[in-house]
Amino acid sequence: MRLCLLLLLNLSIWRTTLSQPIPPDSIQRTLNSLKSIGESQNDDTLRIRTLMAWAETIQDDNSALRIFGQILSLSEAAEWERGQMVANCRIGYYYGRKGQYYRACEYLYAGLYLAEKLNDRPFLAYSLRFLGDYHLNLHEYKKALLYYRKASPIFLKIGDMSRYIVSQNNIGLVYYEQKQYDKAIEQFIFCLKENRKLQDKNIDSYCFVNLAASYRQKRMYVESLNSIEGFRKLHATNINNQAFANAQTARTYLEMNKPKLALRFAKEAYSKRDSVLGNTQKEVSEILYLIYKRLGLERQALYYYEELTAIQSRNDLDMKKKQIDALRFTYENEKQRMNIITLNKNIEQKNRSIEQRKFERNILVVSLLFFVCLGGTIVYNNRLLKRKNIEIEEQKKQLGLIKEQLSISNLQLTDINNTLEERVRLRTEELTVANEELIRKNREIQLAFYNGQSLERKRVASELHDGLGSTLTGLKWQLEALDLENFSIQERLIYERVLFKMEDAYSEVRLISHNLLPAELETHGLSTALRKLVNDLNRNNRMLFRYFSNYTDGFFDKKGEMELYSICLELVNNIMKHSQATEAGIRLDQSTKEMILTVSDNGIGFPEKFVNESNGMGLRNIRNRTRSLAGRLEVKPAHPNGTLIYVKIQLYPTGEPSQTDL
Repeated sequence: MRLCLLLLLNLSIWRTTLSQPIPPDSIQRTLNSLKSIGESQNDDTLRIRTLMAWAETIQDDNSALRIFGQILSLSEAAEWERGQMVANCRIGYYYGRKGQYYRACEYLYAGLYLAEKLNDRPFLAYSLRFLGDYHLNLHEYKKALLYYRKASPIFLKIGDMSRYIVSQNNIGLVYYEQKQYDKAIEQFIFCLKENRKLQDKNIDSYCFVNLAASYRQKRMYVESLNSIEGFRKLHATNINNQAFANAQTARTYLEMNKPKLALRFAKEAYSKRDSVLGNTQKEVSEILYLIYKRLGLERQALYYYEELTAIQSRNDLDMKKKQIDALRFTYENEKQRMNIITLNKNIEQKNRSIEQRKFERNILVVSLLFFVCLGGTIVYNNRLLKRKNIEIEEQKKQLGLIKEQLSISNLQLTDINNTLEERVRLRTEELTVANEELIRKNREIQLAFYNGQSLERKRVASELHDGLGSTLTGLKWQLEALDLENFSIQERLIYERVLFKMEDAYSEVRLISHNLLPAELETHGLSTALRKLVNDLNRNNRMLFRYFSNYTDGFFDKKGEMELYSICLELVNNIMKHSQATEAGIRLDQSTKEMILTVSDNGIGFPEKFVNESNGMGLRNIRNRTRSLAGRLEVKPAHPNGTLIYVKIQLYPTGEPSQTDL
């Protein structure tokens, strides 16, 4: 039944604006004449337009889908929105033909957004119409009706009467699916009247078939038979459509409780089964099964039921194959898109190298001009020097007299120097006292800064726990209050993933807020705070943490202990997020020469390239904190697997840590 009513959706095809397909060799010649991708924006646009024109002439859906995927990648690389709009709309259309309605709607929504942005009314109506079609197939009737009603006036405004009537006919299909048969009949009759000027044979066929089904639901069997007869006259020479009409006539007579008369039409349709389409074969086998079942002929009914099952299985297999092909094409298009992105990066690098060469050339020109000016300056200065030498000789004579006067002055300066040394000693003592005072104030500032950091950490921890934690808890309760009975399987999976992520986010916020500035660190010191952290982590049962320490609490000042605790917390977060480990360890070793913090795990390991490049924000924070303690960070692989991370801090011979950067 549903196949008959959705005949319009399965047969409707967007017509190409090209009357003659472009030969592949012409396409190839045009593409070969263009510059490489990225060298010319005009050539890039022409390349996309050429591929687009070629894709519109391709009859095979898979080939067309592949070409439009390439067009979308090129359009995004060229930042050409019109090309993106056309490609998204056409890809969505072909995915819909393959039965992948959700994926089709994803591309059509992207095309709809660009059509609205560019104010392109033909493609705006195009995307709305097919969004209506695919939402109808997904049984989302309210959305389908909304999109058809938006598309219809646009088709009417641009003068596309054929697609306007098709949209109106599809509104009737929505009414039919909602069992509003009177509205559906009224809509189909309206479409027949509107089509009198166009005389589009296909539109009349859709309307007659849909009217027959609607009348049959209303038990208006005479009107249903008349509608089928109207369809039959339109396709007097088409074997498939004649067989389809006979199957619909047989269905109507069966509902009129005339199984023998229905059997005559069904057999007439079945006699042509080798020359009809698969959907018609399914319809004929189904009606024969129902007729023989009504007549009580179980053996014949079983035969046609098995035949019907075989046809359905074959159709399901074909649909799965189409979906698999669509996924494969999606993979290939994504791969091509990544190749285009890589090519664009190479082009950008080439452009940067060209700019660099231009800059170097300009530097060379400026350097040459500088040396020319320098040479002229040297010649001019040589002339001046000759004149100056003459003046110098005259001045030497005067200097002889001046030297005699200076010898007298030197004796006086010697006496002054003797007194100056005493003044310098006194000044040095004053500066030493001032420097000691400055060091004391600097330590006071550092202590105040640490106290400010502690207060801020406490405030942030409180905000995270009381504000964000409460918000996440409220959201979790609201999600848990939802009624899952009306959810589809996919919606339930999405719901469960969102709830899981919400719980994970809450746990992480709670862990951060509790460990941002733990009370144990303030009251009992670093070793106790780390032991409390390990105990908290082991309660989550996500992985097992072990802890060892011979550290003497209070050896570092509060700021130093806070830095070590923050480093350890950052490393633990990295292990829990990225390592995929089952066990981890924290070890704090203190000797007279150095302090060593060791964090280890048995996970997948730490990429050496990532360590060397220091791209991660967490790793940069750890390095900065380690430098503030005058230490160094080492990352090594563990055996047989996992990672070893050392934070080594050199100590003074007295056993005190370096205060260089504290």
